[in-house]
Amino acid sequence: MFKVVAVVGVACVFVLTWYVNDVRRLTRDFACTMPFTGAVVEASVRFALAEYQAYCVIGATTEGLYLGPSTAARNKRRWWRREYLLIKAPLFIPWTALQYHGLDSPFGAFVRFDVPSLRVGLSPVCFFISQKTAEPLLASVGRHIPPG
Repeated sequence: MFKVVAVVGVACVFVLTWYVNDVRRLTRDFACTMPFTGAVVEASVRFALAEYQAYCVIGATTEGLYLGPSTAARNKRRWWRREYLLIKAPLFIPWTALQYHGLDSPFGAFVRFDVPSLRVGLSPVCFFISQKTAEPLLASVGRHIPPG
């Protein structure tokens, strides 16, 4: 009986982690099929549920926010660092699907981006970009960062 409970418990953990993976849900709904033509910067993005950073390219247009895999990060990948493997496919999230605001934390100033349509329980998919990276990127498309 214990073996059955253990197997079902392990299976439940795998299914739950598969379901709540933020990047997987973003890729499902916001996969970018066309090449991004705007300017991009390489920066770290921190996903709340993943608890580690993704080094990727970030761009913005008047239509939305672009997140893509970084080729430089793939070249520096090491077996003990999972952060470079997080974003494998390019994402394009329209501004209508995003909410964002400034956030001061003990680790520095960040901009928190929420995608309310991808809600699990009480929390939407959220990710953080440092304010020194996000501020000029958003300003280049005429957007400002509201205070948190």
